[in-house]
Amino acid sequence: MTIKRTGLAVLAAIAASGPAHAAVTISAAATQDMTCSGGVCAPMATDATLNATDLQNLLASGTVRVTTTGSGVQADNIRVKAPFSWSSASVLTLDAYRSIAIEDSVSITGPGGLTLATNDGNPRGALSFGSRGDVTFANLSASLEVNGVSYTLVNTIKLLADAIAANPSGAYALADDYDGSADGTYRSSPVGTGVAGIVEGLGHTISHVTIDASGFFAYVQASGSVRDIRLTNTSVHTSSVGTGAGGLVAENSGNLSGDAVFVHLLAGGSNSYVGALTGMNLGTITASSARGTIKSVGPGNGVGGLVGYNAGTISLSSATNSIEQSYGSASLGGLVSANETSGIITQSFATGAVRGGNVAGGLVSVIYAGEVEDSYSIGTPIGSSLIAGGFAGIDDSIVTKSYSTGTPNAGGYFGGFIGYNDTRENRLCYWDISTSNVANGVGHGSNRGVVGLTTTQLQNGLPVGFSSKIWAESSNVNGGLPYLVNNPPPK
Repeated sequence: MTIKRTGLAVLAAIAASGPAHAAVTISAAATQDMTCSGGVCAPMATDATLNATDLQNLLASGTVRVTTTGSGVQADNIRVKAPFSWSSASVLTLDAYRSIAIEDSVSITGPGGLTLATNDGNPRGALSFGSRGDVTFANLSASLEVNGVSYTLVNTIKLLADAIAANPSGAYALADDYDGSADGTYRSSPVGTGVAGIVEGLGHTISHVTIDASGFFAYVQASGSVRDIRLTNTSVHTSSVGTGAGGLVAENSGNLSGDAVFVHLLAGGSNSYVGALTGMNLGTITASSARGTIKSVGPGNGVGGLVGYNAGTISLSSATNSIEQSYGSASLGGLVSANETSGIITQSFATGAVRGGNVAGGLVSVIYAGEVEDSYSIGTPIGSSLIAGGFAGIDDSIVTKSYSTGTPNAGGYFGGFIGYNDTRENRLCYWDISTSNVANGVGHGSNRGVVGLTTTQLQNGLPVGFSSKIWAESSNVNGGLPYLVNNPPPK
């Protein structure tokens, strides 16, 4: 099957697949600029379309390989923008020069299989799932291979927990969504064995789980990875003392990527670090998000909307939680409570309310060390008994190319951007003087590198120092305020 370029049809195909990004797009649009022969579908142009029904028909009669490399043509990515399924024993291979983005449902209803390959020539690629994207297997004996790794398919929490207990270094994937309504309350972490291998969620949702423990996963080891899981409508009650507690992972030393949590977390322990995604991060977190509510009723807890304690790297992530401390001393941050040692936060944001504790910050409560750059906190009322800042409560490091719009208030020091700056000089940082109701960017300490701008000024052009490769502005995105190109706010 070969379909050539035909004027208006090409424009229609491009419009259907979104902006041109040198991609092979599997969509509801007519097949365009693709040639399929001998079980291989390859592009004839850097932007090409393969109709989802055409692909289904090919899979009904045999194995199919969709590639981004054609004769004299090199596209970058494969995008799945329309649902499709097949029931035959055929195996579909998606082989991308760079990335694979699954933005709609792929269903293998029979004994067939799926092979995914990214970075086939470009090391900057990744596998990702959009808000509607997932891969479902009806048969747990079907095959799944991602970048040369074969996965064991599971479809219940028990199967996942048992498999990891038997082989913590294995590779496991969720075959379908799972509703835990009938499971009762988990009195310990549902997956109590430390993950040393890979858990791939394939964009699936685990919902309605009630946990009376430190998190869904107790621990992710340095070699471990938990990715592309959506944990939603879940209640977590932690009673940890002097440790980490989180909605998805209690303590992470590995890699969390593409995860999204919607949890109601009640932190009843003391002197613990608590976060909706993870309590303690010593590894890497990327492209992950959290929303819901967090309430701390234990003394001395450090509470973050995404992460409690960060000594690793957080990038392209966000939190929109409402956070409240009702008892004892605590540090509360919209994204992170404490950023320590080698902790890095970049291209991330927080938008939730932060109320209570001794120290509160719209993005981070206390920046002890590390780096925070190209990040923002927006629309957050921030209240504390002692110190509060629109972006950070206490800063003992350096923040660069960031801004805040929240309204801070405290019984002691509070500032539009930082509550208490321990003699550090920040760089290219801004606070919204229209929404903060605060005249000073810093409540105590050096104000250098922190500039006040009105809302109108923030909306009418990127602030000085903000790179257009990282930041953008649009009147219908983020209220016209600067947003992150690779981490836009939810619509």
